Amino acid sequence: MRDKKDIEIEKRLSDTMLDRGTPVDIAGKTYEIRALKMYTRWLISECINDMEIAENETINIVESMFSDIPLLVKILTYAILRDKEKIEDKELYNKTYDELMECDNMQEYLNALTVVIQKMEIDWFFFTQETAKGINILPSKAGYHQKSKEMMDEQGYSMQHVNLVTLQE
Repeated sequence: MRDKKDIEIEKRLSDTMLDRGTPVDIAGKTYEIRALKMYTRWLISECINDMEIAENETINIVESMFSDIPLLVKILTYAILRDKEKIEDKELYNKTYDELMECDNMQEYLNALTVVIQKMEIDWFFFTQETAKGINILPSKAGYHQKSKEMMDEQGYSMQHVNLVTLQE
């Protein structure tokens, strides 16, 4: 018998592959948040990196966002627009941002943020944070490779050796 968690993961994968959106209501308007593209994930990660957070804990990130509503709305705007062309269209970006700023119900923001976090796969954010820290460490330091392998294993990521000679044949 399949586990309920496995079924949920399969549904999310199906929704992502079929590019199905999740509707969210903010300030009397319904928006669809679809699977986030890498560009959008990167912009959201940059916003989160700009926040001052004591520890890498999801709850601290969420608390920090709710103390900075313009930042939260910026993240939601990125997620709603999600395409580079739409995000860089200043008129569309500003219109969407202004509409979202009209919201006076924090629960609507929380619901939308929950959908964004689900679409973003928050583990990806923490993985990029750890990877960025690892890049700053000199590879010649003793134990570097073992430590980074252990970190990747703890987070469930595996790096498999690829034989480039075989791939080229």
